[in-house]
Amino acid sequence: MPTLKLTSLPKKIQLLNITAVMCFPSDKDEDQRRYWSLRHWIGVAADKFVQIGEQDGYSEDLSKQIGSWLGDVIHHVGSWPALANAVIGPRQKKPPAAEARFYMEKHGIIIGYILKDILKLGGGVSTAAERFVSDEKHQILKAAGIKPPIESAEHIHNKIWNARRYKDVAHLWAAFFDGCLKPRKPHRYLPLDQFEIDGLSDSEPQGLQGFIHLSDIYWEEGIKYFPPKSKKTLLDKDTTWKFIL
Repeated sequence: MPTLKLTSLPKKIQLLNITAVMCFPSDKDEDQRRYWSLRHWIGVAADKFVQIGEQDGYSEDLSKQIGSWLGDVIHHVGSWPALANAVIGPRQKKPPAAEARFYMEKHGIIIGYILKDILKLGGGVSTAAERFVSDEKHQILKAAGIKPPIESAEHIHNKIWNARRYKDVAHLWAAFFDGCLKPRKPHRYLPLDQFEIDGLSDSEPQGLQGFIHLSDIYWEEGIKYFPPKSKKTLLDKDTTWKFIL
């Protein structure tokens, strides 16, 4: 399975990495996932520059520190034009801070619902997709402040669950909505550090650790579950994403 070890990284960079994978999980989207991350890393660096400057005063050393970091980024992507294209290039259609919510509404809510629905009620993806489009209450969507997407059950099955392997992050999106996370404004990343579930004991984690813990539970259930008439488990152990904090 693809695994990202984020143990030594600052919290914001952990959140950016996890959000990038949740929005662009497919191998086909690897370049887009990398460019998306770079755009947001630059934003985080700019925020940090302003924060330090306002606290300690702007100085030549501070500018050199940010310049050194920016130089490392340029080296990583190969050239200054490559970085410029990643940040403001023609392929970028949405402001960086709005993209995480866009993908949450576009496919995250659907694949999270499908996984949770199947594990709770049984059946396969087609059955769960039918239940999704016929659900008039859509309580999970209302809790997140999202309007129900207008998609057919066939489109959900073929174009969202299967086509670009969004199912490989279904366990992450299922956990996301269990934490009652409701971004009230565009974020650079999904607010996974705000993850919280009522009724947990003091020994059970909340925050980002709690999110990863719950997503692992969904993952374990998903790789064990066989939909009716299928020889393959609901989630693929070899392709689903995992994170180490």
